[in-house]
Amino acid sequence: MYPTKETDETSFPEYKSAMIIGKIWTPVILLAGGFGNVATVFVMSRVKKCYPSQQVFYLIALAVVDFLLLCIGALHEWVIDVFDVDVAERHTVVCKLHTWLLYALGTMSAWLVTCVTVQRTIAISLPHRARTMFTVRRTRMAVAAVVLTSSALHFHMVVSMETDPKYGCIGRSVQYEDFFFGVWTWVDMCMSSILPFLCLIVCDVMLSMSLFKATSIRSPTIQSIRRSSTQHNNDQRKAAFKTTVMILALSITFIVLTLPVK
Repeated sequence: MYPTKETDETSFPEYKSAMIIGKIWTPVILLAGGFGNVATVFVMSRVKKCYPSQQVFYLIALAVVDFLLLCIGALHEWVIDVFDVDVAERHTVVCKLHTWLLYALGTMSAWLVTCVTVQRTIAISLPHRARTMFTVRRTRMAVAAVVLTSSALHFHMVVSMETDPKYGCIGRSVQYEDFFFGVWTWVDMCMSSILPFLCLIVCDVMLSMSLFKATSIRSPTIQSIRRSSTQHNNDQRKAAFKTTVMILALSITFIVLTLPVK
């Protein structure tokens, strides 16, 4: 719906606290994230011979998308908080492109992470088939499919968003605003957060099973060679358990950070 005095968020103390935190920490996040993504592209472009080409292509695409997302999302909000200037409100074209890219890049990032995880899961669970399943050509097709699908999914924003003299960058009509906040928020949450999260959980379970299975298979061989096999096996199981906890924690962090904030 269109903003009203009754729903003005700036009157809440939580909003003022968030503004202060945002002004201080956003530059830190921008610098750290920007440096990390640029370094990823630079390093991966130089070590193609040391890593599978498919994995390198995914990581470079993910780094580029995350860098653009930082610039369009976090940098845009920081400029508004510090300088009270909203570039998206300057022109309808900028409003359309900014809103569309912000949502589309978020969906791309989530599914590129999912693609990388699925590839690594299959590479560990089915190492012999992975070589034929994941080629450079198929990897490029998968990245192109993610980019095109995410762009098309949110393309209605290009048609329906515009700048308003009073409210800034907003939907063209009240009906579209009701659709956006009442329906599309749930669609975007499912496509950009819940479905990728479910895929990650399935991959995490498969990785954990493969990891524990590998430690169990090695156990008889180690017992016949090492006297301290019991302690060695316990260390392996503890390492497998810690790895499982880590990947589950990463998946939970993913769902928490990708859920809609408003």
